[in-house]
Amino acid sequence: MTPVTATTGLVWTTEDIRAAGSTLRLRKGGAGDPIIVLPHDIGSLERLPFYDALARQFTVYVPSHPGYDGSERPAWMRSVRDVAITYQSLLATIDVASVSLVGLGFGGWIAAEMATMSPRSFGGSCWSARWA
Repeated sequence: MTPVTATTGLVWTTEDIRAAGSTLRLRKGGAGDPIIVLPHDIGSLERLPFYDALARQFTVYVPSHPGYDGSERPAWMRSVRDVAITYQSLLATIDVASVSLVGLGFGGWIAAEMATMSPRSFGGSCWSARWA
């Protein structure tokens, strides 16, 4: 794990986790109920003020999509549903249950797939935010 301390005083870590037969890069910060942020199709940015704002109230998990930023893309992965299955496996591997989902762009599609596969796992709040 590599700790990163932001100017906000929040500590973020980055870890490579094995899930669904591949390695995924996962950033984690904050404390509180778990929330996973699934980024746009352009990949995960190392840091966003949005992540820090969420981390003031939640434990925030920001995975890098398979094939981006050090995360492996397995040869069997062919669809958004496959990505959703991989993230379901990631959550099971890190023992996180009853998590809230935040999907940004392409990440919203993945989040919708995850919610349809296991609706009881995602009973948390839905968040919509507008940042100036």
